[in-house]
Amino acid sequence: MRVEKTEKAEKTEKAEKKSNPSVLSVLSVLSALSVLSACARIEPPPGGPPDRAPPRIIATKPDSFAVLRGFKGNAEFEFDEVISEGGSPNRGEGTGGLEKLIVLSPTTEFPDVSWKRDRITVKPKGGWRPNRVYRVQLLPGVTDLRNNRSNEGVVLTFTTGAPRPQNTLKGTVVDWSTGRPAANALIVATLLVAGSALVFVGLMVAVPVLGHATWHLYRKLIV
Repeated sequence: MRVEKTEKAEKTEKAEKKSNPSVLSVLSVLSALSVLSACARIEPPPGGPPDRAPPRIIATKPDSFAVLRGFKGNAEFEFDEVISEGGSPNRGEGTGGLEKLIVLSPTTEFPDVSWKRDRITVKPKGGWRPNRVYRVQLLPGVTDLRNNRSNEGVVLTFTTGAPRPQNTLKGTVVDWSTGRPAANALIVATLLVAGSALVFVGLMVAVPVLGHATWHLYRKLIV
């Protein structure tokens, strides 16, 4: 009788295992998912508060006021961390996130602006022309990957063979329609030697004529 009961118990256990294979597979899948979720859980890094410092400029290339004849490289602004590419792509149309922060003169075209992880490179379309004084300005507004915004700007000036500038021009650009200072305005100053010469020639002719006419008018008034 005991042997019969044992054989019946074994048959019952085998029947239960065969009848419930899906239950075992579901339990194994759930246990595996729980292990994977525990391993892939994203937590804040230990070791202090989150980084809230904005990106900081640590170097510029080339050196400011350098004389670089035949320069073929890029103007670069290097930061102390990886920066964001901006909200829109930089396609050389002046609408990119980083393109809006670059002012290059003298030129009438939008420069080529590229993102290089922790650097911003700038180059005019067609390359740097010889015997020019270039001014590359980076406006405030660069952000890092945590969206920390920098309020720091910098100006890089160098020449490709022309003499280094000794004079400065300062002033305020005003929007004619609103009467307020215009933001991000670009001023191009050119020395017009021929025009100045014509002005002086005109003054040499006009001043004696005006003096002669004024003298006759004065005599008529007193007489």
